[in-house]
Amino acid sequence: MQRLIVLSLAVVLAIAGTVAAHGGKITGIITETESGKPVPYASVQIEGTSLGSMADSSGQFELRHVPSGKHTLIVSSVGHETHKCIVRATVSTASPLEIKLEPTQVEGGSIVVTGTRTPRYVKDAPIFTEVVSRASIEDKSAHNILEALAGESGIRVEQQCQACNFSILRMQGLGADHTQMLLDGQPVYSGLAGVYGLQQMSTADVDQIEIVKGAGSALYGSNAVAGAINVITAIPRKTEGSVNIEIGQHSTNRYGVSASARKDKLGIFLFAQQSEQAELDETGDVNATDGVDQPDGWIDRVRATSKNGGFNLFLDDVLAADQLVVRGRLLSEVRQGGWLTDNLFENPFSPGTERIITDRYSN
Repeated sequence: MQRLIVLSLAVVLAIAGTVAAHGGKITGIITETESGKPVPYASVQIEGTSLGSMADSSGQFELRHVPSGKHTLIVSSVGHETHKCIVRATVSTASPLEIKLEPTQVEGGSIVVTGTRTPRYVKDAPIFTEVVSRASIEDKSAHNILEALAGESGIRVEQQCQACNFSILRMQGLGADHTQMLLDGQPVYSGLAGVYGLQQMSTADVDQIEIVKGAGSALYGSNAVAGAINVITAIPRKTEGSVNIEIGQHSTNRYGVSASARKDKLGIFLFAQQSEQAELDETGDVNATDGVDQPDGWIDRVRATSKNGGFNLFLDDVLAADQLVVRGRLLSEVRQGGWLTDNLFENPFSPGTERIITDRYSN
């Protein structure tokens, strides 16, 4: 009888040791906080250990051989905030856990879609596209397209005339007439307008600028020998507004206001901007060693006042698939330069100076 009791005690201890060695079990289901829908394939891990698992397609999970006691459970899934909770692993069967994850937005990188006549992989495409983001435009404090493109690789912006400060853009070493300017994929600024358009086009409603390098005449027009520059305007996504005021030297002042609103399928973006600068004469005859840094009466920078305003109106799901876009732009600019007179108060410019007045409306 005594031998039977000892043998039974040994069996019980062996079973208890085996159960303890195998540890406890944690089970549960993972759902979204708002919708209550299961979160499939979420990652489940015990903090500080290598123990982990993945939920199935219905959001259910199971962790085996977990040491008994309290543990911190980490649950994560793409598009949801990471959740931590304290759980207890027991040998006995416990009720399944109910874990709720909070949905969150995931921001990806910029996506650039560049057209080619035949389907091909990006690595095999003959053209290369770079993007000047909205954040980069704001970092440069660029108020026009000329300033936004300055310093980009493969691009050179130049001012060719002191009397009128007209600008040109060179891409990949070729002249300005070999670069096509686009606004949302549509050609703009040809001929005389292209000479002054880079400085007149506001960045207030620009979302990003795509620089397409390489011969693309067949796609973007006959001027796109060196490449094309596609200005993408902003799409209103939420209701917001901003005011910008900059005061600088030599009466270089800039004022701007913008606002956007979104209601279901309808969105609108409004903007207005004014830039002004005084005439500037700081250099003299470049051939005279003692007069380079002395004013000579011929201006180095024109006096200019530019006013921009416009709107973008968007209506989604027109005819079940398309998007209706209505845009309007209003531009007014006056620039004056040339020889300065002695009386800077009555009329700082001589009668023979150059004056350019631009008024343009487009839609």
